[in-house]
Amino acid sequence: MVTQTLPAKRKQESSNGVTNKLSYTPTNLVKMLLEGKSYRDIADYYGKDVSTIHKNKAMKAYRKLLEHPEEIEAYLGNEAQILRVAAGKFLSRALDEEKLKKMSSRDAVVNTGILIDKYRLLSGQSTDNFALHVIIEKIERDEQKRRGGPQDVVDGTLEP
Repeated sequence: MVTQTLPAKRKQESSNGVTNKLSYTPTNLVKMLLEGKSYRDIADYYGKDVSTIHKNKAMKAYRKLLEHPEEIEAYLGNEAQILRVAAGKFLSRALDEEKLKKMSSRDAVVNTGILIDKYRLLSGQSTDNFALHVIIEKIERDEQKRRGGPQDVVDGTLEP
């Protein structure tokens, strides 16, 4: 019986000391290249042949991008506008009346929340304003209590 030993695989250690191996995904392959890993390093890490890594679609796309650095610069210089146009296309499709009628209440609520968060972020507002407001009110109530100040009525109950 012939046994084959795979190359040693590089593992990543998490903060809690548990060793985790990155999953074999296009994103992780490109990330490893961007970290300066060679095709051999990546192949060894995943226990694959170097030719398999070279043939991966993400790696081919990455190599193609590197052949045209001016396209990368053009994209990066216009990334926000490109993404805004793409988002507009997705949103116009998502707001189709027939599709909206078929949408579940749960999906409508979730999507509305996401859109509100995106709107707030794009308009320079925090999506955590409510939580911050609650924290500030609690600090102010605690300070008033410490000083022996007036109590506020919140939700029909007396709050110190």
